[in-house]
Amino acid sequence: MDTSILDTSVRPKEVFAHPPRRVSAAEYLAIDDAAERRSEFIEGKIIPMAGASDSHIQIVTNFIFTLQSQLLESDCAVFSNDARVQAGISYYYPDAGVVVGERQKNATNNALTNPTVLVEVLSDSTEHVDRGVKLRHYRR
Repeated sequence: MDTSILDTSVRPKEVFAHPPRRVSAAEYLAIDDAAERRSEFIEGKIIPMAGASDSHIQIVTNFIFTLQSQLLESDCAVFSNDARVQAGISYYYPDAGVVVGERQKNATNNALTNPTVLVEVLSDSTEHVDRGVKLRHYRR
């Protein structure tokens, strides 16, 4: 994989030999769809997603289970971090989320376009992104 397209702001800089270059959304989607590990696309940069800690996984699992049990009789659907969400020109894999009514997806890339609730479990390494650019994009 050409590491020059990966954003180093969330991963240790010594992993990458060159600064990342910007790519188009189409390039990102092709790379993400073919990759073994997911990545997010923020303002033209591909950001590889690191594996989650055991505590992070447990928090997300507990949250999804609890939320789903409360929404059983509603027209809401809970989704996990395997759902790609489109927020403007960026693409994310939030830890969890909720859609009210029917899920709407981008016909071209299958990204969810109508989440009502998005959940990010914060970690030390990604909190600045989650509370910064992601939050701004999610609010749009």
